[in-house]
Amino acid sequence: MKLLLIVFLGLSLNATYGTSFAESQATSAAMTTPETRIKPQVPILWKLETQPAAWLFGTIHIPDPSVNQLPPAAKIIFDQSDYVLTEIPMELSNMTAIAHLMKRTDGKTLKERLPPAIRQRLQHYFNEIGLINGLSVLQDMQIWAVYASLALLEVQIKHPLAKALDANIYETAKKQGKQVGGLETIFEQVNYFKQFSEAEQIELLDDALKVIEYEKITGKSSLDAMITWYREGGKTNLASLMRSISPKNTNKVLEAKLMQLLITQRNKIMAQRIKEKIAQHPDKRLFIAVGAGHLTEQENIPHFLKELGIAATPFQPN
Repeated sequence: MKLLLIVFLGLSLNATYGTSFAESQATSAAMTTPETRIKPQVPILWKLETQPAAWLFGTIHIPDPSVNQLPPAAKIIFDQSDYVLTEIPMELSNMTAIAHLMKRTDGKTLKERLPPAIRQRLQHYFNEIGLINGLSVLQDMQIWAVYASLALLEVQIKHPLAKALDANIYETAKKQGKQVGGLETIFEQVNYFKQFSEAEQIELLDDALKVIEYEKITGKSSLDAMITWYREGGKTNLASLMRSISPKNTNKVLEAKLMQLLITQRNKIMAQRIKEKIAQHPDKRLFIAVGAGHLTEQENIPHFLKELGIAATPFQPN
């Protein structure tokens, strides 16, 4: 469950960096005919009671054609906006910076730091999805970076040229001449992982492999479940959904730490920065795109905005 929360709803650094790795490793057999895009039926939207109104839109950090375009109701609001904010600025320069930040600086290799059993399971997974040289390519990466990249590899191989919704929103905004920016920096997002010891990072990777192996046995797909949840507007409880399709033998204490750092703590910070952006640009119509998990959990961004004096109302298009 922890891996899914990061990739699908939490950090957008995967949307910026992950695709480049998959592109470099994908075999020609993985190139598939583009599928028909099926837009989310119900967008996750919140209207902020500001003047002019600002909007929060929930994204999903998956480079899959079924969820990487704005649904019609959200697109209308986006087109009318002047200033578009994503979690981090989705600039090409950030891709290079993230790739650098993911590398080890101590001269050690993944082979040296990972327990043999986990290393073997990781290589087995890479072999299954066609990344025969995956482990050697990742030798100089930090363990948290391997963990954070893991869940998206299959979809990136299947759709090697697709971008995540966040990246498409940012790119379109620039093309339309809108002002663009981010609520966080890539350094801040990376630093959240540095709050985990190497032993904890290894356990996170172990849990991620458990999820992958569990799905192979049960035939359940966390990816499919998450896409369906997102397209339906995030109506059901996300944590309950993830628990229902995840193995029971993962570290719940570490999961709680991850949730606190990557979701709740960041929600509070991003709410404060949204308030500051609104104050700094009083005449701008803001469109703010963040991972859907930041808008649907109990202590979400709208919750913290309310504490800061900004009311937010869920928006349901007709």
